[in-house]
Amino acid sequence: SINSERLALLEQRVAALWESIQKGELKAKEQHEEAVGLVQDLHKQINTQTDRDSLSLWVTQLFEPKFTALKEEMERVAVSRVE
Repeated sequence: SINSERLALLEQRVAALWESIQKGELKAKEQHEEAVGLVQDLHKQINTQTDRDSLSLWVTQLFEPKFTALKEEMERVAVSRVE
């Protein structure tokens, strides 16, 4: 009958809609997981860069006076050789 055909068609549409919703949820979950992974990678990159910057600053502060003193000594030696 027409009602049973309509009911069967409605059931098919509901099933297709449900499948579409499930696929959408799966895709959203995958995209969320990817975004979380990218954010975690970004945090690691920032922390690594910050550590590098801190280490670079520390090394510069540690060695700069020694390099300056060495440069001055070399300049004194060069000047004394010229005289």
